[in-house]
Amino acid sequence: MKNMFRDVLQEALETEMDSELGAVEVNIPRDRNSEFEPKIN
Repeated sequence: MKNMFRDVLQEALETEMDSELGAVEVNIPRDRNSEFEPKIN
């Protein structure tokens, strides 16, 4: 029962975020040589 409630709540929250923010595009840089240094902007 607990897992079912968790799944329903998770789906509801994801739906709310999608309706408020819309699709969010994430651009992940390609790093074939392991040279990427992460930065927090």
